[in-house]
Amino acid sequence: MLKMFLIMWFVIVQTMSLVAQTGTEYVNESKLHGIHPWSIGFYNKGWNYEVNEIRKDSNVTLIGRWANGYCKVAYVHRNIAYFGNGGYLEIVDVSSPRSPIKLAKVLLPSIINGVVVSGNYAYVADGYAGLRVIDISDLTNPQEVGNFVTGGWARDIYVSGNYAYLADDWNGLRIFDVSDPSEPKEVGYYIKGYPGGIYVLGDYAYVTVGGSGLRIVDVSDPTSPQEVGYYDTGWALDVYVSGNYAYVADSWNGVRIVDVSNPASPNEVGSYNTRSQAQALSVNDSYVYVADYEEGLLIIDVSDPTQPKEVGYFDTKGHARDVYVSGDYAYVADGWEGLRIIDVSKSAQPQEVGYFDTGDQAIDIYIRGHYAYIADGYDGIYIVDVSNPARPQELGQFDTGDQAIGIYVSGQNAFVAVGDSGLRIIDVSNPTQPQQLGFFDTGGYAMDVHVSNSYVYVAGRWFEWSSYYRCE
Repeated sequence: MLKMFLIMWFVIVQTMSLVAQTGTEYVNESKLHGIHPWSIGFYNKGWNYEVNEIRKDSNVTLIGRWANGYCKVAYVHRNIAYFGNGGYLEIVDVSSPRSPIKLAKVLLPSIINGVVVSGNYAYVADGYAGLRVIDISDLTNPQEVGNFVTGGWARDIYVSGNYAYLADDWNGLRIFDVSDPSEPKEVGYYIKGYPGGIYVLGDYAYVTVGGSGLRIVDVSDPTSPQEVGYYDTGWALDVYVSGNYAYVADSWNGVRIVDVSNPASPNEVGSYNTRSQAQALSVNDSYVYVADYEEGLLIIDVSDPTQPKEVGYFDTKGHARDVYVSGDYAYVADGWEGLRIIDVSKSAQPQEVGYFDTGDQAIDIYIRGHYAYIADGYDGIYIVDVSNPARPQELGQFDTGDQAIGIYVSGQNAFVAVGDSGLRIIDVSNPTQPQQLGFFDTGGYAMDVHVSNSYVYVAGRWFEWSSYYRCE
């Protein structure tokens, strides 16, 4: 089984198995390998999960993490893009889409699923960490100023006036008064299924509830939301409302177009079967832009809602999970491939003009002294300074050319198991400039590596014999 890791540091406040005798002992060199992920908890670089047990154990405290990873959401406001990078909210100036400039990022407790900007604040749907409020008045120095942990799994968020509407999965739709962003107060809730997407227009909240379809909720009194209409689309994931129509991203069922001019009696007027799984959508003028998972970005002409037709398509490198359109550009949250910026000024010929890489998935890790060495899948290896565990700092990165799966450091060299590309040997004597010294084709799929004395042992699949190599 492919093992997935993220850097995890703990303050051990009682005697544990790592300390063999009385007194202080530092583990300066260790292989964090083979840890059962459900024992005390773990973080994964891509998904950024935290297992509940780690929060319940009074003897263990998480003090830092390396949280780059999966990009699930993108939002653009006044030429500034806000998007999720695992556990980081990235803030990037996209006034020149071909050369996006990173301004800042802020680390949040969980994976970022949704973000919206209102005034000087970014409101984030942050998984198990609920609602997070970030002051962005200084874009180069964002600061979290408020939060509300809901007890659910925050998937999406919408802000209208003084209220924030949070799609909180099994915990339903939660409504917050954010007139004071530093102290969000829950004022109402609506529970029906597992809400995943939300759009608010006027007195109504349009909520996607997976297998329970599209729900229309009257929120004219936020303290007492009431469902007034419902339409079963199949598997509703996201919704965008424009004029009299709700456009629903309905997974394998593509895009469903629902007339909501009478909220009490919504009815479908058109649909389009997309190439893959419609995850999210954005509407601009008479076009619907669809994040279509494995097939990237689709552009659909809905000038006649009863006869939608595809007019453009761009296959992004990853899994398109979200899309936001501003002006002539579509910003696609593309999973492991980060943020992709697509010029859609010509609907029939969309072209990628820029991107921002969020990194791949941390699969293995080796700690030595103050450094963490991460095998990061197709993103190669990362070297991270963990001398201050609460603020890990990236020092260097090396592209291994294939998927870095296992890593072991001995002396000044990192030995990396690189799948079909075998064994790579990287000089890490200068952590800021790692250099390849050599490689060896193992003849199989290298998945892990260990060094003992002068021998390198490689584990993997499809080897003709057990593999070990002598290092001269």
